Amino acid sequence: MGDHSLAAQQAETSVIEASTASNAGAGYSVLEYSPLAVAVTEGALHTVRYTNPAFCQLIGTSAEELVGRPVADVLPARHAEYIRSRLDQVYESGATDNAANLLATGTEGDAGTAYTVWPIKNGGRPAGLVVTVRETSGGSAYELRDANRQLLMAGLEAQDQAREAHEELALQREIERRKQNILADVAHDLKTPLTTIKGFTQLLQRRLDRDAAPDLARLREDLGHIDTTVRHMVTQIDELLARHHRRLEPTLPYLELTALVTRIVSMHQETRKDRLITFQPEAGAVEGQWDASEIERMLGNLLSNAVKYSPGGGRIDVRLSREDGGSGPNVLLAVQDHGIGIPSDDLARVFVRHFRGSNVGSIAGSGIGLAGVQEIVERYGGAVWAESVPDHGTAVTVRLPLRLPPDA
Repeated sequence: MGDHSLAAQQAETSVIEASTASNAGAGYSVLEYSPLAVAVTEGALHTVRYTNPAFCQLIGTSAEELVGRPVADVLPARHAEYIRSRLDQVYESGATDNAANLLATGTEGDAGTAYTVWPIKNGGRPAGLVVTVRETSGGSAYELRDANRQLLMAGLEAQDQAREAHEELALQREIERRKQNILADVAHDLKTPLTTIKGFTQLLQRRLDRDAAPDLARLREDLGHIDTTVRHMVTQIDELLARHHRRLEPTLPYLELTALVTRIVSMHQETRKDRLITFQPEAGAVEGQWDASEIERMLGNLLSNAVKYSPGGGRIDVRLSREDGGSGPNVLLAVQDHGIGIPSDDLARVFVRHFRGSNVGSIAGSGIGLAGVQEIVERYGGAVWAESVPDHGTAVTVRLPLRLPPDA
């Protein structure tokens, strides 16, 4: 039975199982260059799934002729019956063929052909076999088996190391991609509150320049808008830096959406005097569970896009309505502009990060806004879509599940 411990045999089998499973679609690259003849079978019939070039050369048949046939049928006829019984034993027991390879011709120390078999398991159950074949001119079959095993294990270990290195590189690239996305999101989403602050600051400067005795109440109101926007911006920074590492909180506070949308639209209108932004709350008061900063960021992105791609003096319409369907109540929030629109060929890609329509020309932008809207909406289990007619405008509609208060 050789001098291998049971633990060592089990370790070998585990590595072989992992390697053959991981290489099922990868071409068995290590085995392709191995001088050891190897075949991999599947199922109780031991159907050949893979053979390396050394196995084909030893048998004298191409891989195309071997794959799909029971392995015992492709071996020399004088070996077939013996090998078939050994395969059945290993497959049923799940134990490595440990009988000194029992040379199929001759006895130990004589010339012959050595076969070694390892089981492959899937979920603890037999799934297939790894079969190695070697012609020998004599010597210990135990030594031959050990040499074969060491060669195969060394190849499999090298392949595992290469795979681990590839996975580590892929992980580092993904971490770097997320860092870049977070920085891009922070830069993009802070433009809206900064634009609001700039707008109110310019309004204050014009009023102070124009009026010898400024309206103190109006002055306090505008300063209050600036203060509120700054506080929201600080909250947004915290949210933006954390949102790639958290899930939606299961218990959000209840929020009156109509009032929030009214405030956001009003602040955008105050600083966009060259646009007419209207709000049509068709649903009355709508109370549900949402994060106010996320709703503000989402609507801010939609309004910024509408303003950006609309001509001066254009109208932007915001609508809020309820939708009662089979999946439960929802709210629909739509932003309609009357600007340049989106070409039909581009419409399906407008929510792809960094994509911009082919007709934007010199209009500045990063292609992040709508992708950010979609990320927020999907965290709530909602949906977002765009409809557009080139040169006539675009409507972006958001559907959010409406989680009503218990007493609603």
